[in-house]
Amino acid sequence: MNCVVPVSRKLLGTILGSVLLTASLAAACNLPLPTAAAASAVTETRGEFTVQLAKALGLQPEDGAQPVFSDVPSSDPDFGYIMAACQSGWISGFPNGTFQPDGVLSREQVAKIEIHALDLQTQAVALSGQTPNYLDANMTGKWAWGYVNEATTIGFLTSFPNGDFMPAYPFTTVQAGNALSQIESYVADHAEPAITGIAPNPGAQGASVLISGTNFTGATSVQFGGTAASFTVTSNALITTVVPPGSGTVSVTVTTPNGSATDTFRYTHVHKTVPTTLIGAVYSSSDGSTLTLTFNNEVSASSVNSGDFTLGDFEDSLGTITNESVSGNSLVLTLSGATLIPDDTIALTSGQSDIEDSKGHMVPTSAPVAISGIPTLLAYVDYIQASDQLVLFFDSPVSGSSVLPQDLILSNSSDTLGNIVSTNASGSLISLELSDQSITNGDSLAIASGQSDILDINNSSVSAGMPVSIYFVPTLISATYAAGEHQLALTYNSNVYVTSITDPTVDFSLGVAGDTLGTVTNISGSGTDTLVLTLSGEQLENGGDTISSLPGPDILDSQNRRVAETSSILISDAP
Repeated sequence: MNCVVPVSRKLLGTILGSVLLTASLAAACNLPLPTAAAASAVTETRGEFTVQLAKALGLQPEDGAQPVFSDVPSSDPDFGYIMAACQSGWISGFPNGTFQPDGVLSREQVAKIEIHALDLQTQAVALSGQTPNYLDANMTGKWAWGYVNEATTIGFLTSFPNGDFMPAYPFTTVQAGNALSQIESYVADHAEPAITGIAPNPGAQGASVLISGTNFTGATSVQFGGTAASFTVTSNALITTVVPPGSGTVSVTVTTPNGSATDTFRYTHVHKTVPTTLIGAVYSSSDGSTLTLTFNNEVSASSVNSGDFTLGDFEDSLGTITNESVSGNSLVLTLSGATLIPDDTIALTSGQSDIEDSKGHMVPTSAPVAISGIPTLLAYVDYIQASDQLVLFFDSPVSGSSVLPQDLILSNSSDTLGNIVSTNASGSLISLELSDQSITNGDSLAIASGQSDILDINNSSVSAGMPVSIYFVPTLISATYAAGEHQLALTYNSNVYVTSITDPTVDFSLGVAGDTLGTVTNISGSGTDTLVLTLSGEQLENGGDTISSLPGPDILDSQNRRVAETSSILISDAP
Protein backbone atom coordinates (compact mmCIF):
# COMPACT_ATOMS: atom_id res chain seq x y z
CA MET A 1 0.00 0.00 0.00
CA ASN A 2 1.42 3.40 -0.97
CA CYS A 3 0.93 5.53 2.14
CA VAL A 4 1.97 8.90 0.67
CA VAL A 5 0.03 12.14 0.52
CA PRO A 6 1.24 15.39 -1.21
CA VAL A 7 2.48 18.08 1.18
CA SER A 8 3.19 21.64 -0.01
CA ARG A 9 6.58 23.23 0.54
CA LYS A 10 4.83 26.03 2.40
CA LEU A 11 3.14 23.67 4.86
CA LEU A 12 6.31 21.62 5.36
CA GLY A 13 8.25 24.80 6.03
CA THR A 14 5.66 25.95 8.55
CA ILE A 15 5.86 22.65 10.41
CA LEU A 16 9.67 22.54 10.51
CA GLY A 17 10.04 26.20 11.31
CA SER A 18 7.65 26.05 14.22
CA VAL A 19 10.01 23.82 16.22
CA LEU A 20 11.75 26.95 17.52
CA LEU A 21 8.44 28.19 18.96
CA THR A 22 7.60 25.12 21.00
CA ALA A 23 8.61 26.68 24.30
CA SER A 24 6.56 29.81 23.52
CA LEU A 25 3.60 27.51 22.96
CA ALA A 26 4.13 25.90 26.36
CA ALA A 27 4.19 29.31 28.00
CA ALA A 28 1.02 30.39 26.16
CA CYS A 29 -0.71 27.23 27.44
CA ASN A 30 0.27 28.19 30.99
CA LEU A 31 2.10 24.86 31.09
CA PRO A 32 5.77 24.41 32.07
CA LEU A 33 8.20 22.54 29.95
CA PRO A 34 8.44 18.87 31.07
CA THR A 35 11.35 17.70 33.17
CA ALA A 36 13.94 15.22 31.93
CA ALA A 37 12.00 12.49 33.78
CA ALA A 38 9.06 13.09 31.43
CA ALA A 39 10.71 13.53 28.06
CA SER A 40 14.04 14.33 26.50
CA ALA A 41 12.55 17.04 24.28
CA VAL A 42 9.61 19.41 24.37
CA THR A 43 8.38 18.62 20.87
CA GLU A 44 6.54 15.35 20.19
CA THR A 45 7.88 13.73 17.01
CA ARG A 46 5.79 12.15 14.27
CA GLY A 47 7.15 8.71 15.13
CA GLU A 48 6.60 9.07 18.89
CA PHE A 49 2.97 10.17 18.62
CA THR A 50 2.17 7.57 15.96
CA VAL A 51 3.50 4.73 18.13
CA GLN A 52 1.92 6.04 21.35
CA LEU A 53 -1.49 6.48 19.71
CA ALA A 54 -1.30 3.03 18.10
CA LYS A 55 -0.52 1.41 21.44
CA ALA A 56 -3.23 3.39 23.25
CA LEU A 57 -5.86 2.19 20.76
CA GLY A 58 -4.59 -1.40 20.66
CA LEU A 59 -3.52 -1.30 17.00
CA GLN A 60 -1.48 -4.40 16.21
CA PRO A 61 1.94 -3.72 14.60
CA GLU A 62 2.44 -4.80 10.98
CA ASP A 63 5.93 -6.18 11.51
CA GLY A 64 5.74 -8.29 8.35
CA ALA A 65 4.74 -5.41 6.08
CA GLN A 66 6.85 -4.42 3.08
CA PRO A 67 8.91 -1.27 3.87
CA VAL A 68 7.77 1.78 1.90
CA PHE A 69 9.71 4.55 3.62
CA SER A 70 13.45 5.00 3.12
CA ASP A 71 13.91 6.31 6.68
CA VAL A 72 11.83 3.60 8.43
CA PRO A 73 13.48 0.23 7.65
CA SER A 74 12.01 -3.04 8.90
CA SER A 75 14.77 -3.13 11.55
CA ASP A 76 13.42 0.06 13.15
CA PRO A 77 11.75 -0.85 16.51
CA ASP A 78 8.78 1.37 15.58
CA PHE A 79 8.43 -0.06 12.05
CA GLY A 80 5.41 -2.27 12.78
CA TYR A 81 3.34 0.43 14.47
CA ILE A 82 4.16 3.10 11.87
CA MET A 83 3.20 0.76 9.03
CA ALA A 84 -0.01 -0.28 10.80
CA ALA A 85 -1.03 3.35 11.38
CA CYS A 86 -0.20 4.21 7.77
CA GLN A 87 -2.16 1.26 6.37
CA SER A 88 -5.10 2.20 8.60
CA GLY A 89 -5.14 5.67 7.06
CA TRP A 90 -4.24 7.63 10.20
CA ILE A 91 -1.07 9.24 8.89
CA SER A 92 0.90 9.34 5.63
CA GLY A 93 4.42 9.83 4.37
CA PHE A 94 5.93 12.42 2.03
CA PRO A 95 6.29 12.55 -1.77
CA ASN A 96 10.03 11.85 -1.55
CA GLY A 97 9.35 8.41 -0.05
CA THR A 98 10.20 9.31 3.56
CA PHE A 99 8.13 9.22 6.73
CA GLN A 100 10.34 11.61 8.73
CA PRO A 101 9.77 9.97 12.14
CA ASP A 102 11.85 12.66 13.85
CA GLY A 103 9.84 15.45 12.24
CA VAL A 104 7.21 17.45 14.11
CA LEU A 105 3.42 17.59 13.85
CA SER A 106 1.37 20.76 13.83
CA ARG A 107 -1.65 20.91 16.11
CA GLU A 108 -4.12 20.90 13.19
CA GLN A 109 -2.38 17.82 11.75
CA VAL A 110 -2.76 16.08 15.12
CA ALA A 111 -6.49 16.87 15.07
CA LYS A 112 -6.81 15.06 11.71
CA ILE A 113 -4.79 12.05 12.91
CA GLU A 114 -6.94 11.71 16.05
CA ILE A 115 -10.22 11.91 14.11
CA HIS A 116 -9.09 9.28 11.56
CA ALA A 117 -7.70 6.99 14.28
CA LEU A 118 -11.06 6.99 16.11
CA ASP A 119 -13.11 6.78 12.87
CA LEU A 120 -14.92 10.05 13.54
CA GLN A 121 -14.66 11.37 9.97
CA THR A 122 -18.44 11.56 9.54
CA GLN A 123 -18.76 13.87 12.53
CA ALA A 124 -15.81 15.95 11.31
CA VAL A 125 -17.35 16.35 7.84
CA ALA A 126 -20.55 17.64 9.46
CA LEU A 127 -18.48 20.39 11.13
CA SER A 128 -16.20 21.16 8.17
CA GLY A 129 -18.24 24.20 7.11
CA GLN A 130 -18.01 25.91 10.49
CA THR A 131 -15.19 28.34 11.21
CA PRO A 132 -13.35 27.20 14.37
CA ASN A 133 -14.38 29.29 17.37
CA TYR A 134 -10.90 30.69 18.11
CA LEU A 135 -9.34 34.14 17.88
CA ASP A 136 -6.79 32.88 15.34
CA ALA A 137 -9.32 30.91 13.27
CA ASN A 138 -7.97 32.56 10.10
CA MET A 139 -4.69 30.71 10.70
CA THR A 140 -6.39 27.30 10.52
CA GLY A 141 -6.39 25.69 7.06
CA LYS A 142 -9.93 25.24 5.77
CA TRP A 143 -9.11 21.56 5.16
CA ALA A 144 -8.69 21.20 8.93
CA TRP A 145 -11.86 22.99 10.12
CA GLY A 146 -13.88 19.81 10.60
CA TYR A 147 -11.03 17.96 12.29
CA VAL A 148 -10.24 20.84 14.67
CA ASN A 149 -13.92 21.41 15.50
CA GLU A 150 -14.57 17.73 16.27
CA ALA A 151 -11.29 17.18 18.19
CA THR A 152 -11.85 20.23 20.40
CA THR A 153 -15.56 19.49 20.90
CA ILE A 154 -14.70 16.05 22.29
CA GLY A 155 -11.77 17.45 24.30
CA PHE A 156 -8.80 15.77 22.58
CA LEU A 157 -7.30 19.25 22.00
CA THR A 158 -8.04 22.58 23.69
CA SER A 159 -7.46 26.24 23.01
CA PHE A 160 -5.07 28.36 25.03
CA PRO A 161 -5.99 30.91 27.74
CA ASN A 162 -5.67 33.79 25.26
CA GLY A 163 -8.35 32.25 23.00
CA ASP A 164 -5.95 31.06 20.27
CA PHE A 165 -5.77 27.51 18.92
CA MET A 166 -2.29 27.97 17.29
CA PRO A 167 -2.92 25.43 14.51
CA ALA A 168 0.59 25.56 12.97
CA TYR A 169 2.47 25.30 16.26
CA PRO A 170 4.28 22.02 16.97
CA PHE A 171 2.67 19.41 19.17
CA THR A 172 4.53 18.97 22.51
CA THR A 173 5.15 15.97 24.74
CA VAL A 174 2.98 17.44 27.51
CA GLN A 175 0.09 18.03 25.08
CA ALA A 176 0.55 14.51 23.69
CA GLY A 177 0.26 13.01 27.17
CA ASN A 178 -2.93 14.98 27.84
CA ALA A 179 -4.42 14.08 24.43
CA LEU A 180 -3.67 10.36 24.86
CA SER A 181 -5.29 10.41 28.31
CA GLN A 182 -8.41 12.05 26.86
CA ILE A 183 -8.49 9.57 23.97
CA GLU A 184 -8.17 6.59 26.32
CA SER A 185 -11.00 7.98 28.47
CA TYR A 186 -13.13 8.53 25.34
CA VAL A 187 -12.50 4.96 24.14
CA ALA A 188 -13.32 3.58 27.59
CA ASP A 189 -16.55 5.60 27.75
CA HIS A 190 -17.64 4.42 24.28
CA ALA A 191 -16.43 0.83 24.39
CA GLU A 192 -18.95 -1.96 23.82
CA PRO A 193 -19.44 -4.40 26.71
CA ALA A 194 -18.05 -7.93 26.63
CA ILE A 195 -18.83 -10.96 28.78
CA THR A 196 -15.91 -13.18 29.72
CA GLY A 197 -17.56 -15.44 32.24
CA ILE A 198 -20.69 -16.33 34.22
CA ALA A 199 -20.38 -18.06 37.61
CA PRO A 200 -21.89 -20.32 38.68
CA ASN A 201 -22.92 -21.78 35.35
CA PRO A 202 -25.03 -23.90 35.19
CA GLY A 203 -27.19 -22.50 37.98
CA ALA A 204 -30.68 -22.56 39.39
CA GLN A 205 -33.49 -20.01 39.34
CA GLY A 206 -33.08 -17.52 42.18
CA ALA A 207 -29.34 -18.11 42.47
CA SER A 208 -26.93 -15.19 42.80
CA VAL A 209 -24.70 -15.12 39.71
CA LEU A 210 -21.62 -13.06 38.90
CA ILE A 211 -21.15 -11.88 35.31
CA SER A 212 -17.55 -10.87 34.61
CA GLY A 213 -16.33 -8.95 31.59
CA THR A 214 -15.51 -5.41 30.54
CA ASN A 215 -17.24 -2.05 30.03
CA PHE A 216 -20.27 -2.78 32.23
CA THR A 217 -20.49 0.72 33.70
CA GLY A 218 -23.91 2.25 32.95
CA ALA A 219 -25.56 -1.10 32.15
CA THR A 220 -29.29 -0.64 31.60
CA SER A 221 -30.51 -4.26 31.58
CA VAL A 222 -29.53 -7.90 32.12
CA GLN A 223 -31.69 -10.58 30.52
CA PHE A 224 -31.75 -14.38 30.71
CA GLY A 225 -33.44 -15.75 27.57
CA GLY A 226 -35.29 -12.44 27.14
CA THR A 227 -36.46 -12.31 30.76
CA ALA A 228 -35.27 -9.28 32.73
CA ALA A 229 -33.18 -9.99 35.82
CA SER A 230 -32.45 -7.76 38.81
CA PHE A 231 -28.80 -6.74 38.88
CA THR A 232 -26.15 -4.51 40.44
CA VAL A 233 -23.11 -3.17 38.58
CA THR A 234 -20.40 -3.93 41.14
CA SER A 235 -17.62 -2.52 38.94
CA ASN A 236 -16.82 -1.91 35.32
CA ALA A 237 -15.83 -5.58 35.11
CA LEU A 238 -18.43 -7.24 37.35
CA ILE A 239 -22.23 -7.50 37.58
CA THR A 240 -24.10 -9.31 40.34
CA THR A 241 -27.49 -10.62 39.23
CA VAL A 242 -30.24 -12.99 40.36
CA VAL A 243 -31.31 -15.69 37.90
CA PRO A 244 -34.95 -15.10 36.81
CA PRO A 245 -37.42 -17.93 36.00
CA GLY A 246 -36.43 -20.06 33.00
CA SER A 247 -35.20 -23.43 31.81
CA GLY A 248 -32.77 -25.05 29.43
CA THR A 249 -29.86 -23.17 27.83
CA VAL A 250 -30.52 -19.46 27.23
CA SER A 251 -28.67 -16.37 26.13
CA VAL A 252 -27.57 -13.91 28.80
CA THR A 253 -27.52 -10.36 27.47
CA VAL A 254 -25.97 -7.31 29.15
CA THR A 255 -27.01 -4.01 27.56
CA THR A 256 -25.25 -0.65 28.00
CA PRO A 257 -25.63 2.68 26.18
CA ASN A 258 -22.69 1.55 23.97
CA GLY A 259 -24.10 -1.81 22.89
CA SER A 260 -24.84 -5.34 24.09
CA ALA A 261 -22.86 -8.47 24.96
CA THR A 262 -24.15 -12.04 25.12
CA ASP A 263 -23.13 -15.39 26.54
CA THR A 264 -24.99 -18.62 27.36
CA PHE A 265 -26.35 -19.93 30.65
CA ARG A 266 -27.83 -23.32 31.49
CA TYR A 267 -30.56 -23.74 34.06
CA THR A 268 -30.29 -26.64 36.45
CA HIS A 269 -32.26 -27.79 39.47
CA VAL A 270 -29.56 -30.20 40.53
CA HIS A 271 -27.59 -29.00 43.51
CA LYS A 272 -23.96 -28.66 42.59
CA THR A 273 -21.27 -27.33 44.84
CA VAL A 274 -19.16 -24.66 43.20
CA PRO A 275 -15.76 -24.15 44.89
CA THR A 276 -15.40 -20.75 46.50
CA THR A 277 -12.74 -18.63 44.81
CA LEU A 278 -11.55 -15.02 44.80
CA ILE A 279 -12.87 -13.29 41.65
CA GLY A 280 -12.36 -9.54 42.15
CA ALA A 281 -10.43 -6.87 44.11
CA VAL A 282 -11.00 -3.08 44.27
CA TYR A 283 -8.73 -0.68 46.18
CA SER A 284 -9.91 2.72 47.43
CA SER A 285 -8.33 5.45 49.55
CA SER A 286 -11.24 7.92 49.62
CA ASP A 287 -11.99 6.93 53.25
CA GLY A 288 -8.63 5.80 54.55
CA SER A 289 -7.51 2.74 52.57
CA THR A 290 -9.86 -0.16 51.90
CA LEU A 291 -9.53 -3.28 49.78
CA THR A 292 -12.81 -4.97 48.77
CA LEU A 293 -12.42 -8.63 47.82
CA THR A 294 -15.26 -10.36 45.95
CA PHE A 295 -15.82 -14.13 45.99
CA ASN A 296 -18.20 -16.24 43.91
CA ASN A 297 -19.95 -17.50 47.08
CA GLU A 298 -20.68 -16.19 50.55
CA VAL A 299 -17.71 -16.14 52.90
CA SER A 300 -16.93 -15.50 56.55
CA ALA A 301 -13.68 -14.16 58.03
CA SER A 302 -11.96 -13.34 61.31
CA SER A 303 -8.46 -12.17 62.29
CA VAL A 304 -7.48 -11.64 58.64
CA ASN A 305 -3.84 -10.57 58.24
CA SER A 306 -1.57 -9.65 55.36
CA GLY A 307 0.01 -13.11 55.44
CA ASP A 308 -3.26 -14.53 54.06
CA PHE A 309 -2.52 -12.91 50.68
CA THR A 310 0.16 -12.81 48.01
CA LEU A 311 0.71 -9.69 45.87
CA GLY A 312 1.99 -9.87 42.31
CA ASP A 313 4.67 -7.26 43.00
CA PHE A 314 6.85 -8.59 45.83
CA GLU A 315 7.98 -5.04 46.70
CA ASP A 316 4.38 -4.00 47.45
CA SER A 317 2.62 -4.50 50.77
CA LEU A 318 -0.88 -4.50 52.25
CA GLY A 319 0.65 -3.01 55.37
CA THR A 320 -1.43 -3.83 58.44
CA ILE A 321 -5.05 -5.01 58.19
CA THR A 322 -6.77 -3.07 61.00
CA ASN A 323 -10.32 -4.28 60.37
CA GLU A 324 -12.37 -6.68 58.26
CA SER A 325 -16.08 -6.80 57.51
CA VAL A 326 -18.09 -9.34 55.51
CA SER A 327 -21.31 -8.84 53.55
CA GLY A 328 -22.43 -11.83 51.52
CA ASN A 329 -19.68 -12.58 49.04
CA SER A 330 -17.70 -9.39 49.77
CA LEU A 331 -14.84 -9.03 52.26
CA VAL A 332 -13.79 -5.44 53.01
CA LEU A 333 -10.34 -4.95 54.54
CA THR A 334 -9.24 -1.69 56.15
CA LEU A 335 -5.50 -1.15 55.55
CA SER A 336 -2.81 0.92 57.21
CA GLY A 337 0.55 1.61 55.54
CA ALA A 338 -0.39 -0.09 52.26
CA THR A 339 1.85 0.42 49.19
CA LEU A 340 0.18 -0.65 45.98
CA ILE A 341 0.82 0.26 42.33
CA PRO A 342 -1.35 0.03 39.21
CA ASP A 343 -1.47 -3.39 37.50
CA ASP A 344 -0.76 -5.23 40.77
CA THR A 345 -2.54 -8.53 41.50
CA ILE A 346 -3.62 -10.39 44.63
CA ALA A 347 -4.26 -14.07 45.47
CA LEU A 348 -5.00 -16.06 48.60
CA THR A 349 -1.92 -17.64 50.14
CA SER A 350 -1.90 -21.41 49.98
CA GLY A 351 -3.00 -22.76 53.34
CA GLN A 352 -4.45 -19.51 54.71
CA SER A 353 -6.77 -20.16 57.67
CA ASP A 354 -8.78 -16.97 58.24
CA ILE A 355 -11.30 -16.90 55.35
CA GLU A 356 -13.97 -19.64 55.15
CA ASP A 357 -16.82 -20.55 52.80
CA SER A 358 -20.43 -21.12 53.91
CA LYS A 359 -19.63 -24.70 54.93
CA GLY A 360 -16.76 -23.70 57.18
CA HIS A 361 -14.02 -24.82 54.76
CA MET A 362 -10.99 -22.62 54.19
CA VAL A 363 -11.11 -20.84 50.86
CA PRO A 364 -8.21 -22.27 48.80
CA THR A 365 -5.73 -20.33 46.73
CA SER A 366 -6.79 -19.56 43.15
CA ALA A 367 -5.51 -17.61 40.15
CA PRO A 368 -4.38 -14.05 40.97
CA VAL A 369 -6.90 -11.30 40.21
CA ALA A 370 -6.05 -7.74 39.16
CA ILE A 371 -6.48 -5.01 41.79
CA SER A 372 -8.45 -2.18 40.21
CA GLY A 373 -8.98 1.37 41.44
CA ILE A 374 -5.41 2.02 42.63
CA PRO A 375 -4.94 5.82 42.70
CA THR A 376 -2.41 7.46 40.44
CA LEU A 377 1.04 8.23 41.85
CA LEU A 378 2.98 11.51 41.88
CA ALA A 379 5.74 11.59 39.28
CA TYR A 380 7.50 14.98 39.50
CA VAL A 381 6.97 18.69 40.32
CA ASP A 382 7.97 21.91 38.57
CA TYR A 383 8.07 25.37 40.19
CA ILE A 384 7.96 28.48 38.00
CA GLN A 385 9.10 31.29 40.27
CA ALA A 386 8.26 34.04 37.78
CA SER A 387 4.53 33.24 37.92
CA ASP A 388 4.45 31.64 41.41
CA GLN A 389 3.19 28.46 39.80
CA LEU A 390 3.61 24.90 41.09
CA VAL A 391 2.80 22.14 38.60
CA LEU A 392 2.13 18.56 39.75
CA PHE A 393 2.47 15.78 37.16
CA PHE A 394 0.77 12.39 37.54
CA ASP A 395 0.97 9.13 35.59
CA SER A 396 -2.75 9.19 34.63
CA PRO A 397 -5.66 11.72 34.61
CA VAL A 398 -6.56 13.47 37.86
CA SER A 399 -9.04 16.08 39.05
CA GLY A 400 -8.88 18.72 41.75
CA SER A 401 -10.86 21.97 41.92
CA SER A 402 -10.28 23.01 45.54
CA VAL A 403 -6.77 21.87 46.46
CA LEU A 404 -5.64 23.13 49.88
CA PRO A 405 -2.08 23.70 51.17
CA GLN A 406 -2.60 20.96 53.77
CA ASP A 407 -3.15 18.45 50.93
CA LEU A 408 0.58 18.71 50.16
CA ILE A 409 3.63 18.35 52.38
CA LEU A 410 6.98 20.11 51.88
CA SER A 411 10.04 18.24 53.17
CA ASN A 412 11.55 21.44 54.58
CA SER A 413 9.42 22.19 57.64
CA SER A 414 10.35 25.87 57.55
CA ASP A 415 8.98 26.24 54.00
CA THR A 416 5.32 26.82 53.17
CA LEU A 417 3.01 26.81 50.15
CA GLY A 418 1.30 29.91 51.51
CA ASN A 419 -2.09 30.35 49.85
CA ILE A 420 -3.37 28.54 46.74
CA VAL A 421 -4.97 31.33 44.70
CA SER A 422 -6.26 29.14 41.86
CA THR A 423 -6.22 25.51 40.73
CA ASN A 424 -6.24 24.24 37.16
CA ALA A 425 -6.52 20.49 36.54
CA SER A 426 -5.97 19.29 32.97
CA GLY A 427 -5.37 15.68 32.02
CA SER A 428 -2.53 14.29 34.08
CA LEU A 429 -1.37 17.58 35.63
CA ILE A 430 -2.58 20.06 38.24
CA SER A 431 -1.30 23.65 38.15
CA LEU A 432 -1.44 25.69 41.38
CA GLU A 433 -1.03 29.48 41.50
CA LEU A 434 0.49 30.43 44.86
CA SER A 435 0.83 33.55 46.99
CA ASP A 436 2.88 34.21 50.16
CA GLN A 437 4.76 30.98 49.52
CA SER A 438 8.26 30.10 50.75
CA ILE A 439 9.84 27.38 48.63
CA THR A 440 13.59 26.79 48.42
CA ASN A 441 15.58 25.14 45.67
CA GLY A 442 16.28 21.52 46.63
CA ASP A 443 12.99 21.11 48.51
CA SER A 444 10.67 18.17 47.82
CA LEU A 445 6.92 17.59 48.00
CA ALA A 446 4.53 14.70 48.75
CA ILE A 447 0.77 14.11 48.75
CA ALA A 448 -0.65 14.25 52.30
CA SER A 449 -2.06 10.99 53.62
CA GLY A 450 -5.87 11.02 53.81
CA GLN A 451 -6.34 14.16 51.69
CA SER A 452 -9.60 14.29 49.71
CA ASP A 453 -9.14 17.06 47.13
CA ILE A 454 -6.90 15.44 44.50
CA LEU A 455 -8.80 12.54 42.94
CA ASP A 456 -8.14 9.83 40.35
CA ILE A 457 -10.49 8.71 37.55
CA ASN A 458 -12.47 6.62 40.08
CA ASN A 459 -13.01 9.70 42.30
CA SER A 460 -10.76 8.15 44.91
CA SER A 461 -8.18 10.27 46.70
CA VAL A 462 -4.69 10.02 45.24
CA SER A 463 -2.71 8.16 47.87
CA ALA A 464 0.38 9.49 49.58
CA GLY A 465 3.60 8.58 47.80
CA MET A 466 7.30 9.12 48.23
CA PRO A 467 8.41 12.79 48.26
CA VAL A 468 9.64 14.06 44.88
CA SER A 469 12.02 16.89 44.12
CA ILE A 470 10.73 20.37 43.30
CA TYR A 471 12.55 21.60 40.21
CA PHE A 472 13.03 25.36 39.84
CA VAL A 473 12.54 26.30 36.18
CA PRO A 474 15.29 28.90 35.44
CA THR A 475 13.84 32.43 35.72
CA LEU A 476 15.41 35.83 35.03
CA ILE A 477 15.44 37.87 38.28
CA SER A 478 17.64 40.92 37.58
CA ALA A 479 19.42 42.83 34.79
CA THR A 480 22.27 45.39 34.96
CA TYR A 481 23.62 47.45 32.01
CA ALA A 482 27.11 48.96 31.90
CA ALA A 483 26.96 51.42 29.00
CA GLY A 484 30.71 52.14 28.97
CA GLU A 485 31.61 48.46 28.58
CA HIS A 486 28.59 47.70 26.37
CA GLN A 487 27.77 44.83 28.74
CA LEU A 488 24.42 43.54 29.98
CA ALA A 489 24.53 41.25 33.07
CA LEU A 490 21.51 38.91 33.42
CA THR A 491 20.98 36.97 36.67
CA TYR A 492 18.73 33.88 36.91
CA ASN A 493 17.52 31.93 39.94
CA SER A 494 19.51 28.84 38.85
CA ASN A 495 22.37 27.98 36.49
CA VAL A 496 21.83 28.48 32.77
CA TYR A 497 23.81 27.46 29.69
CA VAL A 498 24.31 29.15 26.33
CA THR A 499 26.79 28.84 23.47
CA SER A 500 25.61 31.65 21.17
CA ILE A 501 22.76 34.11 20.66
CA THR A 502 22.21 34.78 16.98
CA ASP A 503 19.01 36.80 17.37
CA PRO A 504 18.42 38.49 20.79
CA THR A 505 14.77 39.23 19.91
CA VAL A 506 14.04 35.50 20.09
CA ASP A 507 15.35 35.23 23.67
CA PHE A 508 14.44 38.68 25.05
CA SER A 509 11.87 41.45 24.74
CA LEU A 510 12.59 45.10 25.59
CA GLY A 511 9.95 47.35 27.12
CA VAL A 512 10.75 50.60 25.26
CA ALA A 513 9.72 50.71 21.62
CA GLY A 514 12.63 51.27 19.25
CA ASP A 515 15.25 50.06 21.71
CA THR A 516 17.43 47.10 20.76
CA LEU A 517 20.17 44.86 22.12
CA GLY A 518 21.90 45.04 18.77
CA THR A 519 24.33 42.18 18.22
CA VAL A 520 25.71 39.90 20.96
CA THR A 521 29.45 39.74 20.25
CA ASN A 522 30.50 37.78 23.34
CA ILE A 523 28.94 35.70 26.15
CA SER A 524 30.48 34.79 29.50
CA GLY A 525 29.09 33.01 32.55
CA SER A 526 27.57 29.96 30.84
CA GLY A 527 27.04 27.29 33.51
CA THR A 528 26.47 29.86 36.29
CA ASP A 529 23.41 31.87 37.31
CA THR A 530 24.70 35.09 35.68
CA LEU A 531 25.27 35.69 31.97
CA VAL A 532 27.25 38.70 30.79
CA LEU A 533 26.43 39.73 27.21
CA THR A 534 28.81 42.04 25.34
CA LEU A 535 26.73 44.10 22.89
CA SER A 536 27.37 46.02 19.71
CA GLY A 537 24.98 48.53 18.18
CA GLU A 538 22.65 48.44 21.18
CA GLN A 539 20.15 51.18 22.01
CA LEU A 540 19.06 51.15 25.67
CA GLU A 541 17.64 53.83 27.95
CA ASN A 542 19.89 53.96 30.99
CA GLY A 543 17.84 53.16 34.07
CA GLY A 544 14.54 53.39 32.24
CA ASP A 545 14.29 50.33 29.98
CA THR A 546 12.92 46.92 30.91
CA ILE A 547 13.68 43.43 29.67
CA SER A 548 11.64 40.21 29.61
CA SER A 549 13.03 36.70 29.23
CA LEU A 550 11.45 34.61 26.48
CA PRO A 551 11.78 30.81 26.20
CA GLY A 552 13.89 31.06 23.08
CA PRO A 553 16.15 28.31 21.73
CA ASP A 554 19.51 29.63 22.98
CA ILE A 555 19.44 29.83 26.80
CA LEU A 556 18.90 26.45 28.47
CA ASP A 557 19.04 24.77 31.86
CA SER A 558 21.14 21.75 32.84
CA GLN A 559 18.58 19.42 31.24
CA ASN A 560 18.58 21.29 27.89
CA ARG A 561 15.18 22.83 28.68
CA ARG A 562 14.39 26.43 27.85
CA VAL A 563 14.05 29.06 30.55
CA ALA A 564 10.67 30.33 31.77
CA GLU A 565 9.02 33.43 30.36
CA THR A 566 9.13 36.38 32.79
CA SER A 567 7.36 39.71 33.15
CA SER A 568 9.25 42.97 32.58
CA ILE A 569 12.32 43.55 34.76
CA LEU A 570 13.87 47.01 35.09
CA ILE A 571 17.40 47.24 33.65
CA SER A 572 19.46 49.03 36.29
CA ASP A 573 22.66 50.96 35.67
CA ALA A 574 25.94 49.33 36.64
CA PRO A 575 27.64 51.19 39.54
